[in-house]
Amino acid sequence: MTTRQLAPRTLPRGARVLLLDDDDLLRRSLSRMLRRYGHSVTDLGSPIAVLKLLTEEDFDVIISDVLMPEMSGLDLLAELKRRHSGVPVILLSGYSPITHGEEAAALGAFSYLKKPIAPELLHAQVEEAAARRAVGRAHRGPRCLRRGSVAPEDDAPRRPSNALPGSP
Repeated sequence: MTTRQLAPRTLPRGARVLLLDDDDLLRRSLSRMLRRYGHSVTDLGSPIAVLKLLTEEDFDVIISDVLMPEMSGLDLLAELKRRHSGVPVILLSGYSPITHGEEAAALGAFSYLKKPIAPELLHAQVEEAAARRAVGRAHRGPRCLRRGSVAPEDDAPRRPSNALPGSP
């Protein structure tokens, strides 16, 4: 029996990843690596730019550095969870005291990884996070039909499909 090398497993279309790190060289390196795994990557160097972009675009996974000059990754995570609660956030840090990891978990980070990071580990985390995001989206349904919202073209109350004729 021979052992063969398996190609990296990717989601059918790859994940839409938003990558944030103030270190340009590391950001570009991680971006190239994730693209080789089949992911679509948008990379930015500013947490403020990330918050602005998220008002216009949707992503499957957000990867962020923890220590940045404008805003810490932990503060960004708190803001992301407040505004975009369904997007999994993976935090990366070269300096990782235990309190950062605990705070990241309490704030709802998908994972907290220490730099330097093995490409296979980051890819696996992105795939797992994107898969969970996809399952969450499937359970919630289309944006306009989520519980408590109304389809823009029809604001009439909806009747369950199994309702009897004439019932409300």
